[in-house]
Amino acid sequence: MLVPTAFHYGSWQVKYPMPLDRTTIDKLNARLKRAYGPRPLRPNGDPVAELILTILSQATNDRNRDRAFAALAGPSRAGRT
Repeated sequence: MLVPTAFHYGSWQVKYPMPLDRTTIDKLNARLKRAYGPRPLRPNGDPVAELILTILSQATNDRNRDRAFAALAGPSRAGRT
């Protein structure tokens, strides 16, 4: 199996493995902000609930994820999402 050593994205050439130095991360972050706008952080204050929601979201859609979380969490946390 052939594995590419680089790919082109617009005028950028990204080589594998891509170096993750601070300058590269800052450039990518700036480019993403220009393209999609700033992404506000919205922590919910409960890391365990966030972990469970993340795991549930990997194999299902948002509606089913929310229903599964409500069933696991019980009535006290059903309105979390």
